Amino acid sequence: MFMKKNHIGLLIVMGFSIVIWLCLKDDSVDQVFAPPTEVDFTKTEVDMGNIQKGKIKEVCFQLKNTGNFPLLIRYVETSCSCINSKWTNHPVMPGKFSEIKISYEAKNIGRFFKTITVFCNTNTGFVELRIKGSVKTLR
Repeated sequence: MFMKKNHIGLLIVMGFSIVIWLCLKDDSVDQVFAPPTEVDFTKTEVDMGNIQKGKIKEVCFQLKNTGNFPLLIRYVETSCSCINSKWTNHPVMPGKFSEIKISYEAKNIGRFFKTITVFCNTNTGFVELRIKGSVKTLR
């Protein structure tokens, strides 16, 4: 009887271990919970200047995890389809740096003001970034 209880306990522990391993082996940070932390961006707004219509211009927003827990960027939402974003799916450890790369495709002539919302495990749950500039025609 003692051996059966040990085997059942061992099977339960192994089962939980497998479930935890399966959840953590995926790089997606949405599956991982973390307590709120703090983040500082070197800039929250970038003036991209003049961009030729039809061209793509890139900018990087540098960030530092200034809190005590890993920073998890869950997703990045942009205000239009003319913006693409890239960021790491790995936690940014306390004191470490990372970046969010933004590319803007200049489709329409004129001034533009766009927002990029970074959803992460901060106290507010998000950080808002902005880009602005002007799209010109080729002369």
